[in-house]
Amino acid sequence: MAKAAIAHNGAPARPELPKTRLQRKATIFELVRATLSKSVGRLVQLDPVLRAKPGIDEVHDARIAVRKLRSQLLMFVPVTDAAWNAELDEDFRWLGNVLGAARDADVLLAELTGPLEDLPINDRRHPEDPLAPFRLQREVAYRELERVLRDPRYTHLIEAAIAAASAPRVHRPQRTAASLLPQLMQRIWKKLRKRVRRSGAQPTDRDLHRIRIQTKHVRYAAESLIPINGDGARQFARRAKALQVLLGKQHDAVVAGIALHEHFANSAQTVLGSELAATERCAAIHLRERFPSYWKRLAKKRRHFWV
Repeated sequence: MAKAAIAHNGAPARPELPKTRLQRKATIFELVRATLSKSVGRLVQLDPVLRAKPGIDEVHDARIAVRKLRSQLLMFVPVTDAAWNAELDEDFRWLGNVLGAARDADVLLAELTGPLEDLPINDRRHPEDPLAPFRLQREVAYRELERVLRDPRYTHLIEAAIAAASAPRVHRPQRTAASLLPQLMQRIWKKLRKRVRRSGAQPTDRDLHRIRIQTKHVRYAAESLIPINGDGARQFARRAKALQVLLGKQHDAVVAGIALHEHFANSAQTVLGSELAATERCAAIHLRERFPSYWKRLAKKRRHFWV
């Protein structure tokens, strides 16, 4: 497997990844290469900043890049070498978990800060910082991320990602990507539709979290196919994004409510914790109630661009 040049500080030098301008008649090889190159390129671009000092924005962007790569690999399962695809996905899962822990800590802290600042001034006067344990949790997550970014496995991952994006292992590479749209989209769409049906008329918070993950895969797949399909894929991706964002906010509120309840249950600030947790629960319920209308807009069959 080809390796990227390594700079003197141990970080990969910026590679020359393929910059193919996709046409509607592009081959499946060109689609896979261009799609992976864009996401890998973003990860490589962020790499030196992450190694120097990971910040909130860089962690967020890197997590999105890894999420996109995993979703894209999932979409390309039917047209790529199975072992090659699985190995890449496993490496990105490892990195994504570490980035995810740091990003989740950022989101939780932000989610809790807003309601705390909205409380009456007397309720906010406490001898101890009520968010101190959550700040500590964030610090621990970032220290672990910094450790991982110094791990040789991370350097190897960047090298492998560059090599994979430059020369993806695609079956029947000369087939047109347009002819494979149903094969690429239908499988992941069925997973999402099945997940929604299983959740029933009153999905639980856990159900909605799983639906959000599947929606993310569908959204990123559709976005990757915009150069091939145009407006159909673009409009579908927008509706999938709207649903994903809604469910993301709902999940954040649920997690924040649980964290508040667990932390303040047996503390001197029980009343404060109960007020904050109640705010988060109300937000989660309100967002859950909006799910059916968002799903209905996405699920209309006439809008499925791959059919």
